[in-house]
Amino acid sequence: MFQSQLEQTGRISQIQQNVVGEVCNFENQFNSRVVYSRKLYQYLLIQMIVISLFIYWVYASPSLDSYLEGKPWLFWLCLFISIGTTTMALIFRKDVAAFPWNWVVFVTFTLSISVVCGTLVALGDSVIGLLVFSSLASMVFFLFMYSLTVKRRLTYQGSILFISASILLIFEIFTIFTEVSLFWLSSVSLFAFLLAFLLIYDTYTNVNSGDQYDVNQADEVSGSVIIYWDVILLFLKMNELIKDYLVRERN
Repeated sequence: MFQSQLEQTGRISQIQQNVVGEVCNFENQFNSRVVYSRKLYQYLLIQMIVISLFIYWVYASPSLDSYLEGKPWLFWLCLFISIGTTTMALIFRKDVAAFPWNWVVFVTFTLSISVVCGTLVALGDSVIGLLVFSSLASMVFFLFMYSLTVKRRLTYQGSILFISASILLIFEIFTIFTEVSLFWLSSVSLFAFLLAFLLIYDTYTNVNSGDQYDVNQADEVSGSVIIYWDVILLFLKMNELIKDYLVRERN
């Protein structure tokens, strides 16, 4: 009888150890996924900072504004380079995930897209361009800050809360210090919110997909370039779903 009690106690102890081990593995799994998202947002933030600084340079320097406005070929060249870089990174996703190709892709795309955005600002309204890219940079910054506040799992509720705060902050800053119309402020805010939702959905779908997406094998440097294509494809898919829904309603 005493021996059976010892065996039962041993089995209970073994079960407890297994449960504790599974819980630890669960926490480490989501920790690694949170860390990957944090690094991904970090590199996206670096991109947005570089783009925003270049746009501010265009906004503050009339000579650079005039130079970019008079060089349309530079816009098309950088646009071709940026599209080609992110497309090749998407096609050869595994090949560009290793050093140094991931950094070559990251730097090439960041510099080329900065010139593209700066030229667009030079051709249009500089204040509106500054508003757009400040909103995008603030959005990525607040997503990065949110990833620093969680340990186990990222949620849509927390992300939307931080995104709303970033949009309201930029809205108030440009309302106070610029003369941008309410129409442009509202339109840019809605655009930033939609883009943020697509970015969050794409990131969380991959990160929280279990064994279908191995974050240990993923590279956040090249991933910060490939994610633009992911968001575009997601937007096209959403547009297709809306079109199918309207067709069914009409029929």
